[in-house]
Amino acid sequence: MSSGKLEPDFKGKNSEKRRKKLTQKEPDKKELDDLLSRKRELEEKLRRMLNMEGVLRYGLCVLTELRGEINRRYLGEFESSVSDLFSRITHGNYTGVRFETESLFFDGDTFKTRWQAIRKDGRSFPINELSDGTSSQLLLSARLALIRLFFDRKAFLLLDEPFAYFDHDRTQKTMNILHSLTKEGWQVIVMSAKG
Repeated sequence: MSSGKLEPDFKGKNSEKRRKKLTQKEPDKKELDDLLSRKRELEEKLRRMLNMEGVLRYGLCVLTELRGEINRRYLGEFESSVSDLFSRITHGNYTGVRFETESLFFDGDTFKTRWQAIRKDGRSFPINELSDGTSSQLLLSARLALIRLFFDRKAFLLLDEPFAYFDHDRTQKTMNILHSLTKEGWQVIVMSAKG
């Protein structure tokens, strides 16, 4: 193919494109009005979203301050209450707990790795090094301590298989603790396969 033959084809395609552009109709008024209306809707949606972002950021600041205040006010009392309950359930084999976190708000990993159970000989263990039964007893102690700490009025407790990993003696000790709660006015229902 010679370069002379390509040139007219190329020019022909360019002129065809120009003709198409010229023959395309201009957008009509309705299309422009629709686009402007859609633009206003999107701007309003953006304004609402930015407003919501401000509200959420403020809410996060308030919750962060509240979380800090709750931790300052209650963490020591919570640790003391958990230690007492845990010691009672374990017949004094464990005398307390120590938290390596400055928060009452914890997840499972924090519970397992940042809490220490203190044995009667003074040795401490991370929760993930305790037996399943002992760690379950500590978690139950923590739940009962939180409930007593934050409920002004007596509440209703429904415990489903809380003694699954408890031996007979620790089950009895825990039942005594739950019974003492009922004497204080709490309603406690325990569902368990143990006799």
